[in-house]
Amino acid sequence: MMNKKSTNIFGGVVAFIPTAILFAGAVWVAGAYGDTLKQLIGGGTVMGMAAYVALIALSVIFAPLTTTPLIPFASTVFGFFPTAILSAVGWTLGALISFGIARQVGVTVIERIVPVARLHALEKFIPEQHLFWSLILLRIAVPVDILSYALGLFSRISWSVYFWTTVIGVLPFSFVLAYVGTQSVRWTVILLSVYLIGVLFLADFRRRKISAKI
Repeated sequence: MMNKKSTNIFGGVVAFIPTAILFAGAVWVAGAYGDTLKQLIGGGTVMGMAAYVALIALSVIFAPLTTTPLIPFASTVFGFFPTAILSAVGWTLGALISFGIARQVGVTVIERIVPVARLHALEKFIPEQHLFWSLILLRIAVPVDILSYALGLFSRISWSVYFWTTVIGVLPFSFVLAYVGTQSVRWTVILLSVYLIGVLFLADFRRRKISAKI
């Protein structure tokens, strides 16, 4: 029987499935109408890139929102590598702002943005000694928005450690999604499935290490 921690981990993966479906649909649309998109947007303009970064950052700050399905369109217009870098910049910027908000205002304000129960569910996964690589693994396994608020509320991690673990943690995710966004729908489904299985494995591995210490 699954315990409460396992249920939380599995629930997090299940919650990503609708986003993955939207992402796969966006891949199909971008592949079918890529040339039209480039003509409408006019290629990779500075303003277009700035707007994309701003949207990514806002989706982190306002946690229920997601801009992940925009990545295939960005990869089509800006290219794979620029999209990966822009996505990483947007997620990092949003994570820093969310972290700062959590540190300054506390739970009473944060609960209006993010369900507090989800934050407390993550609290037990935050390493007590804030080990660098443990935080990077959390960044890979847990959505940027929720973890940013949880770390701001429940940890004493320094800004410098938070910044670098965020950058290193979101870069693989950024490059994977930007690359997947340029592939066929079939490969998108396969690669996203592999990613979800990997996330579940990492989260369960972390849970087992925590349980072993209790």
